[in-house]
Amino acid sequence: MLQLNNKVFIVTGAGSGIGRALAIKLDQEGAKLALNDINADALKETASMLNQAPLEMAFSVTEQAQWDRFKEAVLAQFGSVDGIINNAGISHEAVTAEHLREADLKQIMDINFYGVVFGTQTFLPEIKKSPAGSIVNISSIFGVTAVALQSAYCASKFAVRGYTESLRMEALSYYPNLTVSCVHPGGIDTPIADNVIQAGSRTNEERDRDSAKFKKSFVTPPAVAAKTIVDGIAKKQTRILIGMDAKLLDWTARAMPGTYSKHILSHMKKRGLVDSELLLPIDKRA
Repeated sequence: MLQLNNKVFIVTGAGSGIGRALAIKLDQEGAKLALNDINADALKETASMLNQAPLEMAFSVTEQAQWDRFKEAVLAQFGSVDGIINNAGISHEAVTAEHLREADLKQIMDINFYGVVFGTQTFLPEIKKSPAGSIVNISSIFGVTAVALQSAYCASKFAVRGYTESLRMEALSYYPNLTVSCVHPGGIDTPIADNVIQAGSRTNEERDRDSAKFKKSFVTPPAVAAKTIVDGIAKKQTRILIGMDAKLLDWTARAMPGTYSKHILSHMKKRGLVDSELLLPIDKRA
């Protein structure tokens, strides 16, 4: 069992949700923390909840130059790095693949995928020096099973999974002290549904209705998700599923790889998450 006391960990997206819960849990385990979030005020609020003062730096994970500044600050304060949890992410409102805007797809991929890549590439040279290094990338259960009206989000999370599993194989060959973990949360009670990219497909009223429906599936508290992840890090687990919903969908995808879409679609329609008619963007409606 890996002991986390005095280990230096980086957590992105630490201003709310799973990221904040991870910071609190790692702090309780005695880890030294360097935290990132795009929202400086939210980051300060997280820092105020911790026993040990963390290093804080507010920036977008899409800005590669900011990652270099972050690395300089982390090494200046701590001298080494034992692990990173690439958690920062965003989702988009319901939109069909046909009408997905290129700019929205790019923003999703920049944050959810390239943010993971930049964080990994920036700190891997330091983490691989640790006697027990950890790289933990947060995908989603929608990096295992895809769902309608979330093509960009699913693509980004499948990309995170593929990137992480490729890196995991490289670690087996080249970095024997490094554990590479991919995390697949199910419905976690976080503000992600309140901060979606507006893709031009939903009115404010429709967006609020969608959010309320999705929130009914957000059954796992962030603290439970964080504990599952931190326990997984301590046990050097390479694949971490969070929530019974994630485990069920994972089983469904493995048991019915060619037909799981029909089963999930039926469930989504019953819950009103997929309209019976083609969802048109606002500017294309009659």
